[in-house]
Amino acid sequence: METKTKLGVPYKRGTGYVYYLGIRDDSGRKKTWFSRVFKTYEEALADSTERQKYLKQIQAQTSPNEKLKNYLDRWLRGKYYFTVSVSTWRCAESHIRLYINPTIGQTKMCMLTDADVEKVMKKCQRSGLSASSTRFVFSTLRSALKQAVKEKIIKSNPCSLVSPPSVKRVRRQLIPPEKTAEFLELAKKHGIYLEVLFGINFGLRRGEVLELQFRDFDLQQNLLTPKRQIGYTLKTNQLDKGVPRTDWGVVDNLKTDESYGRELVISPKIKELILYLKDKYVEEGVCEKKNIEKCFVCCRADGTFKSPNVLRKRFMAVREEAGMPKLRFHDLRHTFASYMIEDGIPVAVVSAALGHTSITTTLNSYYDVINGGKQIADHMSDKLCDTLVPTEADLKASFRNK
Repeated sequence: METKTKLGVPYKRGTGYVYYLGIRDDSGRKKTWFSRVFKTYEEALADSTERQKYLKQIQAQTSPNEKLKNYLDRWLRGKYYFTVSVSTWRCAESHIRLYINPTIGQTKMCMLTDADVEKVMKKCQRSGLSASSTRFVFSTLRSALKQAVKEKIIKSNPCSLVSPPSVKRVRRQLIPPEKTAEFLELAKKHGIYLEVLFGINFGLRRGEVLELQFRDFDLQQNLLTPKRQIGYTLKTNQLDKGVPRTDWGVVDNLKTDESYGRELVISPKIKELILYLKDKYVEEGVCEKKNIEKCFVCCRADGTFKSPNVLRKRFMAVREEAGMPKLRFHDLRHTFASYMIEDGIPVAVVSAALGHTSITTTLNSYYDVINGGKQIADHMSDKLCDTLVPTEADLKASFRNK
């Protein structure tokens, strides 16, 4: 039973400890923020103490003569920490540490101009960042200075006078149906057969594929409902020690709210695959029979989930051998969506299957496909279905390569 205590004091919740704090958003409204679950009371208390310290600092009146580097440090560890995911926070921290602080970190807040912002953009370009990555760095700086304007530390945001580099629309590289069998064979060779199979067949994101558990498959209704993903999680009490220490772990929240509750139809062959893997994992001692529902489908030999870094490296080897060096794992999701759209499936249905925030996202992402720019043959859906049928040898290989 959960027993809540006062603000900032850890209390027991399930098998760990959590705490909660009261913060105010930009409009001044008070909100309650809950921490993640910690293994011990001491870890939760240390994190709570650190969070409260930075909240007090961020709420204190800042002088316009303060250096940008010091302001960004407080911004990162203040309200911003409570409003974004760990992966977003991690990206912002690296943007500031690698590109913003080395270039204009010593500049006083009151002396910032659009020329300083331009220096950061040039630093990104000299470092070899793409236009898309440079825009992300620009977005981080703009968000931080926007908060400074709201707190009346500076009068205007110098980023408003600068235009970040434009990103050219790149035509996605998809896997044609005639190459799907070859690609799956290569994936089998490198031990990522199941990951590629689920990526093409369900259009799942990388983290969603790696976190799939047997309990997510409703074999009675023939439906798959993704509920979690593998993503970055912060290690305890490491924000004061330079580079933040992060690790891969199970994250309860998906990328968008619309990703929750989406139901994807399971084909008879995929159902056969899941039933086979359940029996095989128990037989090989990967997981006990009583815990099989909570076992990861794409797991290592010891039953733990695969690291996204491992999947990325193996996928790079597969795409090189397949002659598609620019293909990303996320492009399996685009392949799935393109197949559906070109087969005449309504865009609204495709959008729901992908978990997009709105149908507009789907329309913008697959404009060329919707408007007849076919990159794949008309019969790709039937051909894909035949290609994805797993044989007994495929199933054994997928397990043997864990």
